[in-house]
Amino acid sequence: MTENEPKSKKFRASILNESMNSIAIQFLFKSWWHSYSPCKATALEVIVFPFRVCKISNFLKCEKFLENLKSELSAIETNRLESDLFSFEQTSDLANVDTENIRQLHQVFVNDLRLWIKTNTGIDLTRKISMSSTRYSDTDHLLCHEDNLGDRRIAFILYLSESWTAEDGGTLDLFSTDSHGLPKKIVRSLIPEYNSLVFFEVSDNSYHQVAEVISPDKLRLTINGWFHGPLKRSNRPPRPEIELILYEPSPNDEALNSWVMQSYLSEDTRREIQNEVENKSYTYLANFLKEDAYNKISAEITSEGINWKRVGPADSRNYEVADEESLPSALKKFYELFKSIEMFKLLKDYTDLDLVPDGKDMKPKMRIELQRWSKGCYTLISDKDTEEPSKIHDSSSRKDNVEVESQGKDVDNSADNPGEEKSQTPSDSPDSQGVEIENSSPDASGNAGSGDDIDTSDTKLGTLDVIIQFNTTRVPEDVTINYVCPEEPDGTLVHVPPEDNHLCLVYRTTDTCRVHKYVKHYCEGYFYNLICSYYESEIPVADRFR
Repeated sequence: MTENEPKSKKFRASILNESMNSIAIQFLFKSWWHSYSPCKATALEVIVFPFRVCKISNFLKCEKFLENLKSELSAIETNRLESDLFSFEQTSDLANVDTENIRQLHQVFVNDLRLWIKTNTGIDLTRKISMSSTRYSDTDHLLCHEDNLGDRRIAFILYLSESWTAEDGGTLDLFSTDSHGLPKKIVRSLIPEYNSLVFFEVSDNSYHQVAEVISPDKLRLTINGWFHGPLKRSNRPPRPEIELILYEPSPNDEALNSWVMQSYLSEDTRREIQNEVENKSYTYLANFLKEDAYNKISAEITSEGINWKRVGPADSRNYEVADEESLPSALKKFYELFKSIEMFKLLKDYTDLDLVPDGKDMKPKMRIELQRWSKGCYTLISDKDTEEPSKIHDSSSRKDNVEVESQGKDVDNSADNPGEEKSQTPSDSPDSQGVEIENSSPDASGNAGSGDDIDTSDTKLGTLDVIIQFNTTRVPEDVTINYVCPEEPDGTLVHVPPEDNHLCLVYRTTDTCRVHKYVKHYCEGYFYNLICSYYESEIPVADRFR
């Protein structure tokens, strides 16, 4: 830099780590980056697996500038953003903030850093840049996504929190991918190192997440966003077809009255429940199972003999599913009860759906899943815009368990930053004690949930979900199962709170998704969901590509 160059350029260059201007360092970086060679120097590290990432330590050399920058950021208003995918606070685009140090940093990124990355990676970048600041506090997180949307070419994160450790959470987790290009497992976690810059090329396989912050008194502060460039053709393979195991109604020696409270089997109660479902498309039945039966299942469900398998991919879901063949005796009988013709008949009475085969056109089916949940588990809203049908197997032709791959979604997020995204009075009869038919779905506080009724237009295929939960006494009240219409501004239609021995019936159409909220680190131990889906005949596409 000569004496005749503008002072602003001298200042911009002077705030960066001087090693970035070294010809030798740039030569090493180019060699490592283009040869996919993992290497680490004093202030520079190149990671190549599971995708190429660069980390520059001591990115800004002037501590005074850093302090002033953080001071300016602290004065900017943030918005609390919450969705199935993320939870944090975020500023508006920093290009619109006219304070000295933020403006200087923005100029450095648009000019010096952009040209450095463009020159040394060979990735074409325009002058377009998206930049904002994100604040993660206790329990905040950003789940698995790949950033690959529109003209984004490079994602970047500048870490501004001092003394951050792995015990605080909030790591940048990198995922490997399977043969279908879907996120498989976390293979590298980067601790947010103060005054370090991390950047990576946005691609079909750049799956990553910000792990949940688990420190009650630390704030994870970053400046983050994307460099943009010419659109790049995606080579992403089609997501694999899904194999669903479906069961037709089966004979069963277990009588319903051995399990279900007698009050829920009476003709009057069946009619009342049917009216509720027809009016609201859902109902919530408290103390559905007999107490001794429920307690026995609750005990067996924790058996160490049950084989649990974690299911994914991580951009759609993360929880465990039981191997049916490993279930203990009573739990196995209970599991079979939901496949029985008697249960199909009861649900027909509850809903007036065609769930009893007539030997001709009516061929109802169901699928069933026993899930184990703990901290870190979740499901995400799935993309239902699929073209290929799934492979569907009846239980009569396939008995083995099949891991179901979920359909993911395009997400408008960077590594740290999202884009523009009455009960009845029970009788005194011991067998009907605690019977409760609620006229609205309870929310997390146990009160009636809000929202419009679920659309049950005759032009849409529907599914009846049947849910019962176990061992939920230590589960936070906000860990709900939500039925969401993504097209609506306030799209949550039904909240299913964590409640033991409550049977929830929800009739959902193809524009409604079932989403289980992320389970935060304060949740202790395991809890369990038995989730069944019943179909009158044809299987909706949304269920084929969950």
